[in-house]
Amino acid sequence: MLKKYYKSLVFYDKVIKDLIPEELQKSVINIGLKRVLDIKINYKVIKKNYELEDLKKLNKKNDYKIIAFYSLLQFCYEGKTKINIIEYLVKKKYYLFFSREKLLIKNEKEFKKNYYNLIIFPITNNRLLNTIIKNFNLT
Repeated sequence: MLKKYYKSLVFYDKVIKDLIPEELQKSVINIGLKRVLDIKINYKVIKKNYELEDLKKLNKKNDYKIIAFYSLLQFCYEGKTKINIIEYLVKKKYYLFFSREKLLIKNEKEFKKNYYNLIIFPITNNRLLNTIIKNFNLT
């Protein structure tokens, strides 16, 4: 049976790159994607920190289907989940994958199903977030 190929963007967590190098993050993302989707992935890795404006520049002519992040933590360093970025990408019909959390959001229905957990993620991961913020001087 032939496997589908998808173009994917990968966003490493630049804040913790000294603790978890990009190559290790790439491996974790790659293994996670293979487990949840069982497909071949063509990666394009973003070498800079993501910004909402960068993600808004993505369009379907690039043929990206999956946007993978090392962790949902990347969306929470300001004390709350940047839910607007996640919602924007889901509405644009991208699959979003958060490797550390093994979370795949494929559509708006799954986004709504996970909405509460996305919102409270900084609370349920408070100790880890505070440690990262303190040790990587994000305050």
